[in-house]
Amino acid sequence: MDAGPKLEERTVIPTTGSRPRRLQVPVLVMGAERDGIFTVREVRRTARAYRTQAEIVPGMGHDMMLDRGWQQVAERIDAWIRKLPP
Repeated sequence: MDAGPKLEERTVIPTTGSRPRRLQVPVLVMGAERDGIFTVREVRRTARAYRTQAEIVPGMGHDMMLDRGWQQVAERIDAWIRKLPP
């Protein structure tokens, strides 16, 4: 029985340089220095597409919330959320 396309076949990563629609909400784009799935360059391109700066966490792998130092990531997200307007 065919379960459908594999994840890799369903995942679409734009490579044309197209930008998503202009968002009216803040966006936090974080990446991991040692991510084996998305390169730092790809994370930075994603951030540019959303008109923001990427934040790259040094020494981390793809699963930042499961990696050593996850507290640093959680604290950064918490601080970012707290700075948002009500």
